[in-house]
Amino acid sequence: MSNTGIQEGAIEPGRQPRASFRAPQPIELTAGEFTKIRLVNQTHPMHPIHLHGQFFKVPTRNGEPVDEPYFRDTVLLEMLDEVEIALVPLDVGQWVLHCHIQEHGEAGMMTVMEVAADD
Repeated sequence: MSNTGIQEGAIEPGRQPRASFRAPQPIELTAGEFTKIRLVNQTHPMHPIHLHGQFFKVPTRNGEPVDEPYFRDTVLLEMLDEVEIALVPLDVGQWVLHCHIQEHGEAGMMTVMEVAADD
């Protein structure tokens, strides 16, 4: 989704989320297009969410602005946390977005981001 909206991904093991995690469809992005994705941890364990192949910034956490001067590929979602990530995907292809705790990823806490070329 472009800068006109936010894609959402709720971390809800065992439940069908609104989008992204456990979703049957990949998150579809366009290379070079600014995108925000909201990640919501609706559980009590913390989850280090890792994105392969792209880098992002964290502009908000729990609705409050975050002032971070650096890009990252992992963000820690604390208990009942809501984090917005912002990125301009540059590399075309399929990239995994997942919880970096192996048991959580294997339980389905992952999805694919599909970055298409800007035609």
